[in-house]
Amino acid sequence: MNPADGFDPEAYWETRLRTRPDLRGTGHRGFSVAYNREMYAVATDRLRDALSKAGISLAGTRVLDVGAGLGYFVERYVEWGAAQVTGVDITQASVETLRRRYPAHTFVQADISSPELSLPGDYDLVFAISILYHIVDEQRFERALAHLCSRVRPGGHLVLVDSFHKPLFPTAPHTRLRALEAYVSVLDRFGFRVVALKPMYFLMGRAFVPVVGPKVLSWPLVLRHLLQLERSLGTRLRSNLNGLKILIALRSEPASSA
Repeated sequence: MNPADGFDPEAYWETRLRTRPDLRGTGHRGFSVAYNREMYAVATDRLRDALSKAGISLAGTRVLDVGAGLGYFVERYVEWGAAQVTGVDITQASVETLRRRYPAHTFVQADISSPELSLPGDYDLVFAISILYHIVDEQRFERALAHLCSRVRPGGHLVLVDSFHKPLFPTAPHTRLRALEAYVSVLDRFGFRVVALKPMYFLMGRAFVPVVGPKVLSWPLVLRHLLQLERSLGTRLRSNLNGLKILIALRSEPASSA
């Protein structure tokens, strides 16, 4: 529990995954399952494109998926050729589900912001897709990011999703969006260089109007037009302002001795 505000992330996410064992559990709870399905599809396409443009292939790689949830991205990494996926989640609901679905891979219940985090080995790729902004305490956020950086092998990549832009107005109690500088200070310490920063969404995931917005945007006809506009903007714009972005950072290789 975060003593500053009484928010208990493990209890929150355990309850959420058990009561909503679908894409609303890990996605946007205010939208329909159909909306979340399309939103995840857009995220998948944008993630795959960002990896491709950065020259990254998952074929034969060791992947660490942080905040594995119910396994949406685990499935993608396996499809894209990862040899071994290790998933970490704060909830028992996630680990129980994923161990059943993917017995060839490894799943661990752990809080990545805890002082001690034991994970097997180093990884070619470490993913934290829309995870770190759910750590609302600053000290725990920095500790979590340091843990992730330390698990990337030299020459490997760290892939993160956040807005990398500090919001003007308060967000939900379980969310704290941060500016890029909050990440770079830790990345620099571990020898990372940002090689890509790409929009994940332009319009999707935004309620626009509280409560009513998600209901209207989930209507099939409205959703279809929104999706067309979202994909069109992705071909025409390079910036999504304060929307969620995909950051890819490369960990430098050790300098060779002369």
